[in-house]
Amino acid sequence: MRPSLRMLGSLAVAGLISTSACSGGGSSTPAAPIGSLHIPSKAAPAASSGFAYDAGFIQKGQLIGPASFGRLGLDVALPMRDARGLAAFAVAVSDPKSASYRHFLTPEQIADRFGASAADQAAAISYFHKYGIWASGWKQRMLLHVGGSQSQLEAAFHTKFGTYRSQTGETFLAPMSAPSVGAGVPVVGSPNIVFRPKRFTRQFVPATGNGAGYSPQQIAAAFDYNGAYAAGFTGSGVTIGIVGTGPISVTTSTKIGDSDAYKELYHVGGSSTVSIVATTGSDPVVNGNSGFASPPPVTAPCNTQGDPANPGFDPSDDPSLNPLCNPEDGEAQLDTEQAASLAKDATVQFYLAFNPNDGCSAGNASPCPAGAGIPEQGLLETDEELQTVIDHNSADVVSLSFGGPEPGEAAPAGESSPPFEFTSDGSGLDPTEFAMMVSLGMSVFVSSGDVGAEACQEGPIEGLANAVCVEYPASDPSVAGVGGTTTPLNAAGQIAGPIAGWGVQTFAGSGGSGGGVSAYFTQPSYQSGLPGILGANRNVPDLSLDGDPGTGVALLEYADPSFGGPTLSEIGGTSVAAPESAAMWALVVQACKQTTSCSSKGSGMYPYRLGNPDPLLYGIYQSAKTYGETFLPVLYGNNAQSDYCYDPTNAANDPVDCPTPMPGSTASPTPSTPPLDPGYNANPLGGYNQVTGLGVPFARSLIRAVVGI
Repeated sequence: MRPSLRMLGSLAVAGLISTSACSGGGSSTPAAPIGSLHIPSKAAPAASSGFAYDAGFIQKGQLIGPASFGRLGLDVALPMRDARGLAAFAVAVSDPKSASYRHFLTPEQIADRFGASAADQAAAISYFHKYGIWASGWKQRMLLHVGGSQSQLEAAFHTKFGTYRSQTGETFLAPMSAPSVGAGVPVVGSPNIVFRPKRFTRQFVPATGNGAGYSPQQIAAAFDYNGAYAAGFTGSGVTIGIVGTGPISVTTSTKIGDSDAYKELYHVGGSSTVSIVATTGSDPVVNGNSGFASPPPVTAPCNTQGDPANPGFDPSDDPSLNPLCNPEDGEAQLDTEQAASLAKDATVQFYLAFNPNDGCSAGNASPCPAGAGIPEQGLLETDEELQTVIDHNSADVVSLSFGGPEPGEAAPAGESSPPFEFTSDGSGLDPTEFAMMVSLGMSVFVSSGDVGAEACQEGPIEGLANAVCVEYPASDPSVAGVGGTTTPLNAAGQIAGPIAGWGVQTFAGSGGSGGGVSAYFTQPSYQSGLPGILGANRNVPDLSLDGDPGTGVALLEYADPSFGGPTLSEIGGTSVAAPESAAMWALVVQACKQTTSCSSKGSGMYPYRLGNPDPLLYGIYQSAKTYGETFLPVLYGNNAQSDYCYDPTNAANDPVDCPTPMPGSTASPTPSTPPLDPGYNANPLGGYNQVTGLGVPFARSLIRAVVGI
């Protein structure tokens, strides 16, 4: 029987719900919002060196012994002149009411107004060169990527490296004493001198059936991409950037790539292309050896069993675990196939960082290649990928399909970013990167996560696994967070039943559309005072498209015959919805580019760009007529999740709610329906909700609402 829903009167959040089992007598203890819980702090360094790094993570781990590695690459942060000014500019440049609206900058202008000074960047590079370390920067002058031998790095940072084991069993490299640089050297810290294998997670969920999933034509028909195509808007002249999570197969002179084969399989017309953009520094004369290289070629399906020191570590993140095994990353193929088949004349650039000198130590992977480090790529190098997206400034629309729970990315009170992704006031490393992208005019779409209202179950976050919690970077105010729906379609792509919010009640297993209220980011002005918006902080998601694995899309992998035969499967998750949304927005951008009344409102290298899409989307919401013509509000569904247990044999030895399956898996038979923790309801009256945001947009109407044609 479906669990009953009851309101939590003790929580001043109208959309928050708790669920309890209808049989068996089991019930779950209501979880409180993060704001009312004590978030476990990461211990501060015992002695401050003025160099910011994640000392707390080290102190929670166990030292295995001194590290032994060949070479290592890591990032260091430069002192920006006005990071808060950049954040304010990113808000103004996307606000239709602002005098700065759509007066976009270049990476060089961002550097000169807000970034580190050219003199500081040169001084930092000179410092590392003194130790024989190469240093690679980007035009925006925010980070340097440096690399060298163990002895060079230990000399430059005045420390020794050790190998540690974390509380969750992963091994990692870290300084054994507080690192520092020379007096007066303009370097403020490092986000990854504590080299952790796990940061963000991919956000796609395999379906449990044997179906092939929806075709691009079904999705295009359901969400009226077809109407946009008929009006001449197919993504032509627009570039979509995908921030890569791992290897993809692209078309070469001898092989067909998966995206092209996907389009052939489903007879999708158009001229869209997918290419890999390797991460590089911006100026080879200044930077010397960047340490980055072109990603290695994809191999046939293989199984390396991951990193033996880090069980569950995805083989595609580290091709050196077996030099003959560099399998395709299903997440990455999903992103590129959806983007290229729905924006069928767009240019799709897949940004993939590959560094052959990251992460090797005797305790991490043994033996280390003589004089070299272990290669890392994709999900472990996302900051480098984002820096390259900013530096190149060629993507008009950007899609990201990964994230992590906010408390796992945030700095504890009183600590800085770096090393953490952002600080308790919502500023820091990653928010600055997204503010830079918006200041260039880019529109960024990010999957909101696949664990419903409880993103802290990913990890899990100590003490918070059963608290309502949202994912970052979907909660960043500079991006559009994209949730997932259950979308019943017939063969022609016609909607065959109510579109609902994806949750455990719609899919046999756990998981659901990520959403809720941020614990860190204040409510942006574009959400303030609008119906359905809760509390005083940022609400997530902003919009939704298909995401439920039960109504998933087709995924093609290993299409070229040289791989031994293609695989076609059904896939879901908000990683489906994010590239679908980016593709839809590419059609909007094309319409603006071709319409003088729209493109003339902008200035800069790319005046037709639209910047942060959120102010435009919520502007539509403020007109009942336009909103009704553009969005389908989602009335049903909730994103509550099953109770998470650290120990399958809990204190009561209760099999009802333990173990909780991870997203995509199916629960083992239990005596009764597992109780659900609090989550959020869709809005039966229509309008915004914390499961699906503003609802489901339709492409042709969205173009009309934004561009006016």
